[in-house]
Amino acid sequence: MMALLAVLAILVDPRSRCLAFAAAEVADGGPSPSVSALLLSQVMKELHGSEGGEVFSAVGSAACLKSSLPEHLLVANLTRVTQLLAGQEGQDPLLAMRAALRQLARALAALVDSAVGCATQRALGTAGEPQQEQQQEQQQQEPQQEPQQQQQQQQKQQKLQQQQLQQQQQQQQEEKALAGLQVVVGQLAGLVEEGRLNDGHCPFTQKRQTTIGGAEVGRQLRRLASMSSWELLSAPTGSASSDGKVVKALGRMLRKVRDHGSAPDAPGSPPVNWEMRAAMFGNGLDEL
Repeated sequence: MMALLAVLAILVDPRSRCLAFAAAEVADGGPSPSVSALLLSQVMKELHGSEGGEVFSAVGSAACLKSSLPEHLLVANLTRVTQLLAGQEGQDPLLAMRAALRQLARALAALVDSAVGCATQRALGTAGEPQQEQQQEQQQQEPQQEPQQQQQQQQKQQKLQQQQLQQQQQQQQEEKALAGLQVVVGQLAGLVEEGRLNDGHCPFTQKRQTTIGGAEVGRQLRRLASMSSWELLSAPTGSASSDGKVVKALGRMLRKVRDHGSAPDAPGSPPVNWEMRAAMFGNGLDEL
């Protein structure tokens, strides 16, 4: 039944393909999708459109990501991000925000590094397959073949060449998408280290503005603060729940940082004296 629902979800919304396949895999008794694979596919979709989420397949890469990036470590780091943003420990809001974003940038950098490693491993493992198949076919050929057999053999070789070309194109798309994600994560980390963060009310509009560089990200950060459980994200219904919407918000935040982070800071936001603020209110924030 879950597998059928997953197929229907793809027909209704092709962008849900990665998450639907992952849910179907669980329903059919296969290995459960990892938090890292679901997180990565959703972030890639938000950054690169519907094709981005399909580039790094949740089904094909979940096992590799699980083995290269300990699931409990990723969940623990993301949970800490949520705790800081939600103000669960009563720290200074601005310092907690900076600590949370620093922790988030580190967690995402580890995720991207693992994804790049998995992509490289898969590329090396599949690079020689078409050539090996061609060699096997040639070895099985008889010294003299009938014209019909020769035509069939040529068709097989053309099919193998097309498969090889498709693999190369997919690898190139994957490398490009992951490289773009690395740039965005590096941009986020740089803005956090520079202290280009702010949260307060604009004196001109009297509206709250929460910024990373020139990007307004208040709505997305408040979504991240509402995450109930990162661990349950990999449950069969996790990607479709409110927690799944939090992951979408993370991808949108990264997109805003990519598109507007380098712009000037919002008007009416005085720069923060981070050293003084940390000295006065930074006790207990190890991430600072």
